[in-house]
Amino acid sequence: MSSKFELEHKKLFKAEFVVGKTFRLVMINPDCEQDANFVIELRNRKLNNYLSTSNISLNDQMNYFKKYKLDFKRGEQIYYKIFDISKNTFNGVVRLTELNKINKFCYESMVAKENISPLVPTDVVLAIYTIGFEKLFKKNCGPFPVIKKNIRVLDWHKKIGMTEIINEDNEYFYLEISSENYFNNIEKYKKLGLGLVSYEN
Repeated sequence: MSSKFELEHKKLFKAEFVVGKTFRLVMINPDCEQDANFVIELRNRKLNNYLSTSNISLNDQMNYFKKYKLDFKRGEQIYYKIFDISKNTFNGVVRLTELNKINKFCYESMVAKENISPLVPTDVVLAIYTIGFEKLFKKNCGPFPVIKKNIRVLDWHKKIGMTEIINEDNEYFYLEISSENYFNNIEKYKKLGLGLVSYEN
């Protein structure tokens, strides 16, 4: 791994907050039952989120957090709560994953409350791309699956203009963002203040 990547990788894992125009990403505390309950609440929200049906208990979530702590220590992933600045409350979660890979990264488990400010999800995803492509020098984000019935998410990716469908099966499209597509499209969003990030402790 390059020294530049290693330096930026350490900065990301040491940053308590990732801050954008509309949001603040705050690291989940894997020892905190309140954070575990927050994740459970989000997964059970009424809005159809196309997550697999499950009855996750507090004990199940805390056991997952134990495994997550090991991934965090290995530099593989970071789990964040999404603080919605205009609503002054936590309104979602997201995980940055595959962060120890040289040329790729991904994000998973992005779930938001129904009343999240409209721009926040877009701003968060663009910021994740910025972290991966500009700060960690990655070449690709993904591939990641999106269920074919989730037209809303597929339409969002098409509108943003960075994603390509690289594979599919009966149930899912598999999407990927290349650094080339990112850099060809990000400036118009940055002019609106979206996708900009800074680290804070």
